[in-house]
Amino acid sequence: KLWLERHPGRTVIGQTNTDASHARLSALGITPIVKSASDGLKYPNVLFSAPPSGSNDYVGEVKAALERWNKGGSFVFTSSGSVFAVRPKSGLTASPKVYHTHTFQYTCGYMH
Repeated sequence: KLWLERHPGRTVIGQTNTDASHARLSALGITPIVKSASDGLKYPNVLFSAPPSGSNDYVGEVKAALERWNKGGSFVFTSSGSVFAVRPKSGLTASPKVYHTHTFQYTCGYMH
């Protein structure tokens, strides 16, 4: 939403696996599309945001997002496993306590 406010007249397309979050994306000014209906166009700015658990082929999903980038701007990758509880100066152990927040869906945003 902030990017749209700073770049009037521009479009942000939010590509998702399902239409479950399309109303929320539309409310933010993002034009939602389902991955299966993708147009194959390339964009100067691409944001990939999805947890590895959201796909059976996570590397393939990242590669597919990179294919949509025309290298004219920025490609931003972000992902999350969850929120981990760590005491100060204790470090993260192999089995930290996990705080589940909410479920994320695969989202790939294209901005032009």
